[in-house]
Amino acid sequence: FRYFFECDLPLRETADAYFRIGVDSAAAILHRVLDLWPGQRVPDDWDERMELFDRLSATHSNLLNQLEKDYYATDQLTERQLAGWISVHDDVFHANDAAGK
Repeated sequence: FRYFFECDLPLRETADAYFRIGVDSAAAILHRVLDLWPGQRVPDDWDERMELFDRLSATHSNLLNQLEKDYYATDQLTERQLAGWISVHDDVFHANDAAGK
């Protein structure tokens, strides 16, 4: 999960997006990772965030490794669910095309 925090990916919003497309298992995993952060708050400051992540990794290494494996095991389901969501919400992707014409 280091990548999430190095790049400042929005963990809570990403989890919510997984719920919206029906990949509840991935969303639940990301929420479990978020639960490890004090007050479920990931610091905005990169140095502070990475220092805290390193401490969390040292303390919860086995759990984070397992959650990361479980998270990546949802890739195929995520791909299928996302493709389905896109086909149902096709208008969202073409709204910008129509506005630009």
